[in-house]
Amino acid sequence: MEREATPDGGFALLGTNLYQYDDYRRLVETTVFQDRVSLALVNDTLSDSAKQTGRLVFASPISSETGPAVLLEVVHLDMLIGGSDMYAPFVSGIMLSESYLDEKSGDRVINEISLPVLQADINVGQDFNGTAAQSREDGWVQTREIVFADRTLQLNAYASQAAYNVELGAVMISAAFGLLITSLLGYVVYDQMRRSNRVVEIVKRRTRALKEAHSELESHYKLLQNLNGEVDDARRAAEAANLAKSEFLATMSHELRTPLNAILGFSEIIESETLGAIGDERYVEYANDIHASGRHLLSIINDILDLAKLEAGRIEIEFRPLDPRLLVERVLGLLNHQAEEKALKLDFAISDDIPERIRGDELRLRQVMINLASNAIKFTHEGSVTISMHAKPFKNGAAGLVLSVKDTGIGIPEEKQSVLFDRFTQLDTTHSRQHGGVGLGLAICRELVQRMDGIIEVSSKQNVGTTITVQLPLDVADDDEDDASLI
Repeated sequence: MEREATPDGGFALLGTNLYQYDDYRRLVETTVFQDRVSLALVNDTLSDSAKQTGRLVFASPISSETGPAVLLEVVHLDMLIGGSDMYAPFVSGIMLSESYLDEKSGDRVINEISLPVLQADINVGQDFNGTAAQSREDGWVQTREIVFADRTLQLNAYASQAAYNVELGAVMISAAFGLLITSLLGYVVYDQMRRSNRVVEIVKRRTRALKEAHSELESHYKLLQNLNGEVDDARRAAEAANLAKSEFLATMSHELRTPLNAILGFSEIIESETLGAIGDERYVEYANDIHASGRHLLSIINDILDLAKLEAGRIEIEFRPLDPRLLVERVLGLLNHQAEEKALKLDFAISDDIPERIRGDELRLRQVMINLASNAIKFTHEGSVTISMHAKPFKNGAAGLVLSVKDTGIGIPEEKQSVLFDRFTQLDTTHSRQHGGVGLGLAICRELVQRMDGIIEVSSKQNVGTTITVQLPLDVADDDEDDASLI
């Protein structure tokens, strides 16, 4: 039977003629001849459980009515060494220790039988010695007891150190290679972890920076909101103060003009001796000075009143039909006396491309022309002042009217031209300046021109002269429109 190898315990082999096989025949003959237990290592394919590692076959003589008989039992090497094929190829020898009771002498007999696994022919009954003994002492031993018939057998399967000897050099190379791979992998993992930690640290640092920047921006935003509120409050306060100032100036200018008109009227009566001779010529001279100073003061008050009205938004531009040529002639009539006093030539030139009737605010146009021409006369000591008018389209193609006042006066320094139209600006700010005024005439002209959607520019050269140019939209009046001229 095949112990622990097949489900039926080897009974499937019953009836098989094993004597026809040499290994089994020699084993049986040896057992019958010796009349004792024998064993052999055989390799066959009698059953499906047969393996290349071989099987250990025990033969035990038994008594039989028909004559000598032998009981065979097969032990597989893998069963002997623990039921695994993993160690079977390393088994190099087997030793059998037999212990039985001698019927004749009554003594316990111990007999040892050994054989190498790779040896097909064995000498049954050979004591355990030689190479096998050395292998048993130096190598690995697997012990197992087998109860066979009426005897107990102890089997020792052993392997010499040479059977499973390990090449130290190869092991060292493999270990070194494995250590190198492990080191490389460890370094790669360490480097990746280090980089990952560095990236995490950078991200954390930038996150903190972003949070701090966000917090700072929020604080700045709140500060800007507070500042905007303060600016709005200050702007409203400034607008209210400016409005109050404009209203005050308008009121004061009106209140000052009433007594000034009386002063001018009475000083003119005294100067002309309308009511009779005064007697002393000095009084006539004094009256003339009073009248001249009053007119100058009235001019300043008028400028302040106009500026206050402009700031308060009380001046509205009205567009009505007017004759441009007649407008220029009337302005010249008002300024002729001032030009004659300085022996200046006051002239005008109007091109033929100017229509006979245009639409505009005659009062404001006259005020602009008077301020520009009067200013030119004031700063011209010899030569001429010329008022000209011609048509010229704007850059966007719209029709335009160009009004220019050209003089041969002292001119304006280049660094002063950029502030010429600012309020309360004087070209000569010294205490000994020769020309009066508070610097509001040109500022009023710029405000009026801008309200009429026009452009005012200056071109000047010192000791040569100045030309101030005003470009206004040209709107031709229809023939059926009424002439609502204020002059």
